[in-house]
Amino acid sequence: MSLPTLRLALVLASLAAWSGVAVADDRDAAREAYREGTRQFDLGDFRSALAAFKKAYLNHEDSAYLYNIAQCQRQLGEKAEALRSYRVFLLKEPNSPERPQIEKIVAELQAAIDHDKTVSSQPPTGVVGPKSNGPEPAAERAPKDAEATHASADAPAGALVASAPPREKPLTKKPWFWATLAGGAVVVAGAITLGVVLGTRHSNAVVLDY
Repeated sequence: MSLPTLRLALVLASLAAWSGVAVADDRDAAREAYREGTRQFDLGDFRSALAAFKKAYLNHEDSAYLYNIAQCQRQLGEKAEALRSYRVFLLKEPNSPERPQIEKIVAELQAAIDHDKTVSSQPPTGVVGPKSNGPEPAAERAPKDAEATHASADAPAGALVASAPPREKPLTKKPWFWATLAGGAVVVAGAITLGVVLGTRHSNAVVLDY
């Protein structure tokens, strides 16, 4: 073997060895990221788990990481992203034993996405006005009642007295009562005087007859 050929062989061997070490390091990093993602998923921190599984896939393209990524996205409500990740996983793993379950999830996600699009594209038509009849709402009536109570509390004493009905005067304070009473007294006195005079005359007549 010539010297140039030997040098080329050594270079190729070094590159192959370096490449093998690099791949091994990537897989180690991927496994570490996968373990971190699993712990976060178990704790319910799906956002952190998603970041860890993405890191694992970037270090080593294992289809299992795609499935885990899709699971996290579905838990986070990221329907479109989860749908894409599931489909990529099925493309890479067409014979996966989880395929029937994943296809069911894919169909549910697609139906949910279509429903959201339908709802968002059909805004309400027209407006609804307030009711013109019926009792006044309690929320609007309460401030008015409070204002009326406040006005009554702040009103002067004279206004409150003036608004009350006038009291009936006692009979002794009415002019006609005393006038009637005086007239009655005069009549009674006259009757007594007349009686005395008549009695006196009658007595005198009797005396004169004897």
